[in-house]
Amino acid sequence: MRTPLLAKVALTSLSAVSLATAAGVAFAPAMAAAEPVPPPDGPAAAPAPANPPTNEAAVTVCRRALDDLQVREGVCFWSGQNFAGDMSVYPRPSGTDSCGSIDPVKSAVNLTRETRLLYAFYGCNPANFIAQVEPNEARSQFGPDTNARSWR
Repeated sequence: MRTPLLAKVALTSLSAVSLATAAGVAFAPAMAAAEPVPPPDGPAAAPAPANPPTNEAAVTVCRRALDDLQVREGVCFWSGQNFAGDMSVYPRPSGTDSCGSIDPVKSAVNLTRETRLLYAFYGCNPANFIAQVEPNEARSQFGPDTNARSWR
């Protein structure tokens, strides 16, 4: 099962979220069975900034993306360590019982009230557990060159 992806945006611009919302793209709550929904003009291809943001700045970027979507809770993932690369936004993830697949990610911000568990491979197998992200926590990396591919 692939978790629906609300939007993929480059860290340098959150306008893709606004564009997707303005275009009327329907977004399902995270953790439901659906395919990712890319922004209307395809995945963002802007280069990562030369100086990746700090944990505090990443929380601010994630909060703004969620505010643009008019939701209070969500999780943001980045394709690179230290919040570099493309950012994926998952609004209102529902609970931690179901497993969601994600594109390989290396950093995350959890702006929900639940601890999020990350796994190295698809399927959320406990043997492949790599990290957890506590509520309101930013993790700049999960380990040396470690990718997460599923979460709950």
